[in-house]
Amino acid sequence: QMKEDDNLAPKVANEEASGSCNPGKSNPSKHGKESQKDYGDGPEYWDLRYKEDPEPFEWLRSYSDLKDFICCDKSADILHVGCGNSCLTEEMYDEGYRNIINIDNSPVVITQMIERNMDRPEMLWLEMDALAMPLPSNAFDLVIDKSLMDTFACAEEMPLTIITYLMEVVRVLRTGGLFLVVSYGAPAQRLDFLKMSHLKFEVDVVKLEATSRQKEHYLYRCTRQPYVKKRLPTEKTSELKEMKK
Repeated sequence: QMKEDDNLAPKVANEEASGSCNPGKSNPSKHGKESQKDYGDGPEYWDLRYKEDPEPFEWLRSYSDLKDFICCDKSADILHVGCGNSCLTEEMYDEGYRNIINIDNSPVVITQMIERNMDRPEMLWLEMDALAMPLPSNAFDLVIDKSLMDTFACAEEMPLTIITYLMEVVRVLRTGGLFLVVSYGAPAQRLDFLKMSHLKFEVDVVKLEATSRQKEHYLYRCTRQPYVKKRLPTEKTSELKEMKK
C-alpha cells in the first residue's frame, strides 16, 4: 500500500536565505539521526533509505490530487524527475499516458521500480542525475517535479544547484511545455528561482490547502515561453550602420 506521511519529507518552507533547510523528522529506527543536509547529500543517503524501506512512498501529493493540473494529451512526452518510488506515473500510465520517462540518481530505487513495473513495458526507469541529463533538448511536453527542488534546497551549494537544475529542465522542455513543481516551499522561497528571466517561464501558483492527512503545499505551473530576439531601437541601429561605414 502506498504510504503518505509528511513527517518523512523535507520541510523547506522555513528554509533560510543561506539555503539550509529543516528536513523534518524521520523514523530513527529506520533512518537514524538525519542532519539538515541529508536530503541533498547525493544518492548514498537515498540508496540506504530505499534498501531499508522499499515500499512505495508518495511525496506531498498523489496523482488524484494533481490530475486536474496535468493538462496535456495522452500522447505527450513526459519526464518525471527525482521519481523515487512514487506511484504517480504508474497511475498516469494506467490512464493512458504511455510516453513516460522516470529518472532518479539512486540505482537502488530504479532497479526496484523496473521490477515493480514489468507489466508497464512502455514506461522507462533510468538512473540519471537531474543536474546533467543525457537527454536531447526540446524533448518533453511535461516535466514533473514532486519535491525534487525541495531536496536541492537542502544542498550545500543551494543556489547554484537549483539554477543548474532549472537550466537543464528548460533545455529538455519544449516551447509551450509545462514544468509542474509540487513543493513545500512557499512563493517567497521559490519564485525568485522560477521567475529568473533567462528561464522564460510564465508561472502560475496554486496553493494546495492542508487536509486532515496532508500539510499545506504549493503547486507551480511553469509554461516555457518562446525566446524572442530583441530588436535594437531605431536610433541605435542607425548608429551601428554609421560605424560600419
